[in-house]
Amino acid sequence: NFPEVAMHFVKDNHIRFNLAIECGNLQIAKETATQLNDPECWRMLASIAMKHGNVAMVELAHIRTQEYDKLAFLYLMTGNREKLAALIADPNKVDSNTRFQMAMFLGDVPTQIKILEDTNQFGLAHALASSNGLDEKAEELVDGAKKHLAKSVIIATNKDEEENVEEIQAELEEQFSAELQTAIDAQPKNAPLDLIECRCDMENWPLLPPERNIFTMLENKDQNKAMQYEEDEDETGGAGWPGDDDISLDGDEDENADPEAPAEEEGVDDPFGGDGGGGWGDGSDSELSGLDEIDINTGSGSSDFYFPNTGQSYAKQWVHASNLPVDHVAAGSFESAMPLLKRQCAIVEFTPLQPYFINIWMSANASLPVAPLLPSHLVQINRPPTSDGPTVRGRPAHLPAICCSMAPLADKLKVAYKATTDGQFGEAIKHFRDIMFRCIFVVLSDKKDVTQLKEYLSIAREYIAAVRMEEIKKETKDATKQLELAAYFTHANLQPAHTQRTLIAAMTTFYKNKNYKSAASFAKRLLERDPPTKTSQQAKKVIGFAETNNTDATKIDYDERNPFVVCAQSLKPIYRGQDQIRCGFCFQPFKPEFQGIVCPVCSIGQVGGDATGMQNVYSKN
Repeated sequence: NFPEVAMHFVKDNHIRFNLAIECGNLQIAKETATQLNDPECWRMLASIAMKHGNVAMVELAHIRTQEYDKLAFLYLMTGNREKLAALIADPNKVDSNTRFQMAMFLGDVPTQIKILEDTNQFGLAHALASSNGLDEKAEELVDGAKKHLAKSVIIATNKDEEENVEEIQAELEEQFSAELQTAIDAQPKNAPLDLIECRCDMENWPLLPPERNIFTMLENKDQNKAMQYEEDEDETGGAGWPGDDDISLDGDEDENADPEAPAEEEGVDDPFGGDGGGGWGDGSDSELSGLDEIDINTGSGSSDFYFPNTGQSYAKQWVHASNLPVDHVAAGSFESAMPLLKRQCAIVEFTPLQPYFINIWMSANASLPVAPLLPSHLVQINRPPTSDGPTVRGRPAHLPAICCSMAPLADKLKVAYKATTDGQFGEAIKHFRDIMFRCIFVVLSDKKDVTQLKEYLSIAREYIAAVRMEEIKKETKDATKQLELAAYFTHANLQPAHTQRTLIAAMTTFYKNKNYKSAASFAKRLLERDPPTKTSQQAKKVIGFAETNNTDATKIDYDERNPFVVCAQSLKPIYRGQDQIRCGFCFQPFKPEFQGIVCPVCSIGQVGGDATGMQNVYSKN
């Protein structure tokens, strides 16, 4: 954040150039660009120098990059007619089209005629010469046009291979003479153009004085010492100056002095003689009235005037005032928002968050059209300041308008519940992840709402983890894996209606695979939840059948009496007392061997990542 300091320590010229450009030190940027001799550096310097109003440096940069068309436009805009005329006089630097346009701006008719003549535009050249009263030049152009037409005909008809080419050309010139004269007579006779000459000085714009710091002082130290040394030499003087030999010291009297002359009063001698009286009036003893109350010791202090520093934009104020990642995103400072999200939520995969970043930025920035052919103006939208928000120097800070709030989360949760009930598990995962991502960017004014927000995050995590198991169960062909996932699915913390559906599915799956003992266990748990009559009767039948066939045909890794959580990566139970780690964002449990992977539940958090906790409430400064 201090490029003006860093550029004094780096040795790489490319880095030093970029730092000088960033802090606006054009002199150092020019020195490094000269050493690098890179056209891209000169182009960048020209762009920055133009913004600073340093016309001389822009001119130098365009010369170094040989972009003479831009240089011609610069001369045109700054009114430097002499340099523009010298530039367009060289056909090797600027193309004919640009040369002709610049000559028109300069009102240089001879140059315009010369360019048209060089490009074989004799008709336009003759019209231009005639309209500006250049009759002799117009006659020369007629001869040139006849020769050009005759030569073109000879080349087109392949007569240039014959021996009498000169005779053929003379006949053709005589033939075109009458036609050209008829066309010339038909042209209207215009008066010469009266061009208004406009001049302005090619000077740099007034710039703010550079900020004084220890580095600029050290740079100028040697120069200041040299200047002081020269001043001391001037004050001391040399042998050629009148010195102490011409001054009488210690009461010595001048030998040529008149002993009878009256003694002079102490004070400053009048070099012209006289007492200052007469027409000069009384000036030594007079007093000026009305000045006694003026205090000459008070005033503005230093005579130097410094322009005030440029204020910060709203986007920078949002970044500096807030510790919430959503405000950094709204300011367009993604490079600072992502480290905040990683530190607070252990988020390492930001691709799924890209549309949220864009929507948040668009909600806090507006494009305001200003005038035709001009780019729109970007306007930052602030939300009303509140007393419970961050402060800057004792005043409420400016904060961006945010499109994410907790109110829509309840409606989105209903949509996700409905997709789960309808068995649209893919859509349900999308909706729950949307809720999870929105929780990151919700701004809360009361810490009591944080509990509700965390509950939304917990519900989304439980449902995504459970629905993933059901999706994987449908894809796998391993019967043992299917039974295990069906059993784990019943232990997810879901809504009562959805838990009933998991128990029904597990009871049916286990009964069909002849695991009657486990099927009866699921049936008993189902009856505890007061299912519909038809489902209740079916569960009782399963229990009755298991009383005579209390066996399991397939052994699975499942103990319903020992509390456990399911590892989202291996889809195996982690029983109480076993080591486990969690996702730094959604807190989904994993086995320790999956340390550092991206969580498959939230798809953005790092498993085992360190996080300080999701920030949704402003901390007091």
